[in-house]
Amino acid sequence: MGSTRPRVCLHNPPVQTPSQPVHACSPPGEGRSQGVWPTGLASLALVLAGCGGSPLLPGALGEGQRGQPVNLLLVTLDTTRADRLGCYGYGDARTPNLDRLAREGVLFTDAHAPAPLTLPSHASMLTGAWPPEHGIRDNGRAALGPGLATLAEVYRDAGWRTGAVISSFVLDGRYGLGRGFDWYQDDLAPDGGLEERRADRAVAHAREWLAAERERPFMLWVHLFDPHAAYQAPQPFSGALADPYDAEVAFVDAAIGSLLDSLEEDGRLKDTLVVVVGDHGEALGEHGEWTHSTFLYGSTLRVPFLMHLPGSIPSGREVASPVSPVDLMPTLLDLFGWGHPDHGPGGRSLLGLMSGTVEDGDRMLYAESDYARIHYGWAPLRAVTTADWKYIRAPLPELFDRRLDPGEEVNLAREHPTVVAELDARLSAMERSMGSYLAEAVPMDAETARRLAAMGYLATGSGAVSREGQDLLQQVDPKDRVDVLALFQRGMEHLAAGRLPSALEDLRAVVAQDGSAPAFHHQLAIALALSGKSEDARRQLEAGLSLSPTDPDLRSDLGKVLLDMERMDEAEAQFRIVLDGQPAHLHARRNLVALLRGVGRVQEAERIASGGSAR
Repeated sequence: MGSTRPRVCLHNPPVQTPSQPVHACSPPGEGRSQGVWPTGLASLALVLAGCGGSPLLPGALGEGQRGQPVNLLLVTLDTTRADRLGCYGYGDARTPNLDRLAREGVLFTDAHAPAPLTLPSHASMLTGAWPPEHGIRDNGRAALGPGLATLAEVYRDAGWRTGAVISSFVLDGRYGLGRGFDWYQDDLAPDGGLEERRADRAVAHAREWLAAERERPFMLWVHLFDPHAAYQAPQPFSGALADPYDAEVAFVDAAIGSLLDSLEEDGRLKDTLVVVVGDHGEALGEHGEWTHSTFLYGSTLRVPFLMHLPGSIPSGREVASPVSPVDLMPTLLDLFGWGHPDHGPGGRSLLGLMSGTVEDGDRMLYAESDYARIHYGWAPLRAVTTADWKYIRAPLPELFDRRLDPGEEVNLAREHPTVVAELDARLSAMERSMGSYLAEAVPMDAETARRLAAMGYLATGSGAVSREGQDLLQQVDPKDRVDVLALFQRGMEHLAAGRLPSALEDLRAVVAQDGSAPAFHHQLAIALALSGKSEDARRQLEAGLSLSPTDPDLRSDLGKVLLDMERMDEAEAQFRIVLDGQPAHLHARRNLVALLRGVGRVQEAERIASGGSAR
């Protein structure tokens, strides 16, 4: 294949109506014209015309040192705080490989994730769109829709071989991020688990794929999950470091070193752009949160971000301007000379910042968390970050001076109402300007819910219905429930680990303190049912349904408890109600089939098992 690549523009319209016009590519300086969607290229519009982008770096990527197209190695670090790496100034770090990449490349010192959750944040990385644009707002609920081109599609259609190694069920192929990959290794079972893959095993898969991919340039994405709770690094890392989280980070660094060594040994590292970026951080007790998902403080949003390719990427450069993983796709497209994605105020190319020719001191980054709204019925959180300020929109708004208060400890919202008003107005304007791309709903079955729960994520949406549309000031502020949240998270950890007495103790205390969240009743009911306390479980499920009557998971589990109690008619009624509203609800369908077979109604059971109506 030739060494020169045509510039392409990636204009992918919001999926709203089939007849909506599409933005064609416009020459630099001209307005967008209404065009026709190109056919035959999946959801990727490749328009071979000049399209204005940021100025390219001197020696921008076209060919590597051997005259071959440059490869891309993208490593995403799950649940990794920037301030736990040596290159970000952490003295206790054992991260020599990442530190070397940073020392020889570009280090973004102020990078912030768009969401404190794995799937939404990775979707933003691979599309260049904010979560409201790509539509994935939680783990396990939706798949990336066809309206946005992915980074892998771009590389594949340009002639690169594309591969990915996934280390967590949260990024399973059913959620759409595998689009564009020739090889998407998301089968975790061969590596001894169903929820996550250790970093050394992920790298072993990557090395095996790389050994077979020598004829064409490659794009390889390696996702490493180890710093996610629970922190259980293998020896010698767990023995060498007192902090178990630091040990996990050190283990990941060593795995990255192994991967880099293999590329160096076969001569391909010098022709490979290495990008390392985090999806979100970990609270580790700061602001009352122990893991992540609910709050939008720097502990869970500030992430590592670096690029390395000596001879093409500036060496030893630190970029202090605020940036986001959402900038990854437009930056890579600009580096390779392939145009830019077109979807509202999403990511932007960082080439000017990397070369030092542009300063972006007024950049404002978006972040969101809908986790508390979806799962507890509390207020949603939105935030914007600038070089000077961090503003969090909540029932009690928060404003932090980032230069004087990097730990975000002192809320200055009352002292600076003008700044709050200005940032809130800019946030609203940013939200209005975002596109609207349709994510595709993914049915939740009992096995999926169990696998998510094993990683500490709720799979139900018990709180969403009753609070939707309520005025923000009238909603529960998540930070006012921080003690309850910490207790609930601990109870969930006990439940996932099978420590039922401890789970019951914590979850009962949660419900006693706050009985307004259906999810609290639901998880307590699960612990009670597993402990053989079916009648108590029934009461908790009914309490949850009184708060959220349309929640299918609560009702399905009520049917299961009634089935265990041999109250067949009542159980059957609950399963049929669920399937009337959600025919694809697998948990309810399977349990109804089991019930009908158990009472001898075999023909009816087989009809429903084959997908027939529950009525």
